[in-house]
Amino acid sequence: MSSEPSRATVVPAQHWRSYGPLDLHPILLHAMEAFNEHGYHGTSVRDIATRVGVTVPALYYHYENKQALLTTLLETSMRDVLDRCRAAAAEAGDDPLSRFRGMVESIVLYMANRKGMAFLDTEIRSLEPENRARYVALRDYLQHMLLDTVQAGIREGVFTTPIPA
Repeated sequence: MSSEPSRATVVPAQHWRSYGPLDLHPILLHAMEAFNEHGYHGTSVRDIATRVGVTVPALYYHYENKQALLTTLLETSMRDVLDRCRAAAAEAGDDPLSRFRGMVESIVLYMANRKGMAFLDTEIRSLEPENRARYVALRDYLQHMLLDTVQAGIREGVFTTPIPA
């Protein structure tokens, strides 16, 4: 990737409940829309370039290939939801119930306010093994944040589930 725009194209809101317009590089924005409309395999690099209004070589100047576009979008999305979830948990403090509520709320708000980004999760099957492993590690981190909170709640008698996972 020669001159790839920053991977951190979605800057988390100052407050985890706040959502402004999606601030993606135009190439990523159009790639997201195309992937959501036609699926990863149904979208060509030429389709994306046409949507953006650039040539295919110009698109390749910024992103190595279509896989790099999908990987960047998925990782950007997961990092944003993780940042928001961490902020919600920090705001809630040490109480497991408050932390759990905040984290679940942050995830639901993310999915409601970033539908296009959240919907891309269905395309993880299209990731190459190395890219998929990185993405799954981020997703697993989010899952462990929730599980750790539930387990803390069980220890404190706030939650009573026999199966925390």
